[in-house]
Amino acid sequence: MSDQTLLDFDIIFEAKRHGLLVPFEERQLKGASYDIRVGDYAVLARSQKEGHQRIALKEQGQVEILPGQTVALYSLERVGIPQDMKGRLSLRSYWAIKGLYFNGGIVDPGYTGLLFFNVTNLGTAPITIAYAEGLVTTEFVRLDQPSQRIYNEGAPLLEIPEERLPPLPAQPAADIVQLQTTIAGLLERVARLEGQRAN
Repeated sequence: MSDQTLLDFDIIFEAKRHGLLVPFEERQLKGASYDIRVGDYAVLARSQKEGHQRIALKEQGQVEILPGQTVALYSLERVGIPQDMKGRLSLRSYWAIKGLYFNGGIVDPGYTGLLFFNVTNLGTAPITIAYAEGLVTTEFVRLDQPSQRIYNEGAPLLEIPEERLPPLPAQPAADIVQLQTTIAGLLERVARLEGQRAN
């Protein structure tokens, strides 16, 4: 026997009977995965001076991630991973096309609580993410046997650990669009000067 990825009907059963995903929203379900949604909070890494800014997405509705900026997002769903299961996380292709980056990960057997995602805007334009929007595709994999090690026994993890916060930039992030405009202007001036010198 080998590890087995849960299909849609397995995910529904585990979610409704054993609390695999709470709240469970069937619209987020795919054939062999579930799209975890953006939850109540986002944490932006501002600067060394300003520190981290916590944003209440449920109230504000959305967060804008500037080019080069990293934000930590809370999941809307709580997960309850059994000891004989693990989760595999990857960014939805919808967001990757826009220039968002998330390095993926594993949700260990026995983990209970919210999930936390550090995402970075690698594009040249701001990216807006709304509360309760699908962000990360999760596959649930049934293991050959239960794990002997449990990630977090006891209370579910509901707050982002300090070590999972995005690093504070040493200096304010450069505005890529503004840099491109400045460089284009400088290249135009250089071309004009070279044209004048040639005459």
